[in-house]
Amino acid sequence: MSVSRLVRFRWRELLLSALGPLAFVGLALGAAEGTISGVNPSMPAAVVPIGELVQGRVVCQTFRARYPNLTEVRVHLSADRPTGRLTLRLWGEGELSPTRVVTVALSSGPQEWDQAFRFAPIAKAEGRWWRFCLEAPDSGAGHGVVVWAAEGAGGEGELELRGFEGVGAPSGRILAFEARFSLSPFEKIIRLIQRLGAGKPGPWGDPWGYIGLFFAYGLLASLFCRWIHGRGSTE
Repeated sequence: MSVSRLVRFRWRELLLSALGPLAFVGLALGAAEGTISGVNPSMPAAVVPIGELVQGRVVCQTFRARYPNLTEVRVHLSADRPTGRLTLRLWGEGELSPTRVVTVALSSGPQEWDQAFRFAPIAKAEGRWWRFCLEAPDSGAGHGVVVWAAEGAGGEGELELRGFEGVGAPSGRILAFEARFSLSPFEKIIRLIQRLGAGKPGPWGDPWGYIGLFFAYGLLASLFCRWIHGRGSTE
């Protein structure tokens, strides 16, 4: 066999050896992207109005971060003639000063929408309790935004209303909002493995067991591809 043919053979052999692991990586990425959204809690489908957010009123909500890199909070709003500014302040548990402050301008016509408040990622957000407060410091009656609660939500987190005279916090409900996290594909795969192993006995409850199984399947697929290539070469 000439040197050039030997080089081509080795490159084909190397490529075929890599096909198996690459295929499994692709499957793992697809599964992780489809399962781990990086959004928790998600925006509820059923919502009910609470009241208009104007000067002197504040609505607050607590939640526990499920992932690291908290980077966005979205709140469901509606309005007829919104004007002024909308400010969101975010605190971590035990913090006296806001960790993030985001202000957006209100200048659109009648609509119902999910307002995004984006900020620099908070790397160590996971597992901590967070509290954000929303206010419209220069919006008068009829020119503010209406905040909404998640119908029948309840559970984790607490809704607090200030300045809403005669409007009590809806029992067992939370603000209609969602928290978003910036996760890399690798982080999503690790989260998927952890979810698969949750509550399972023995090695099936250990994420490293799934990682080892993943590499074992990749190795077997690689050896199989090389075996098929070797048979084709001899024939």
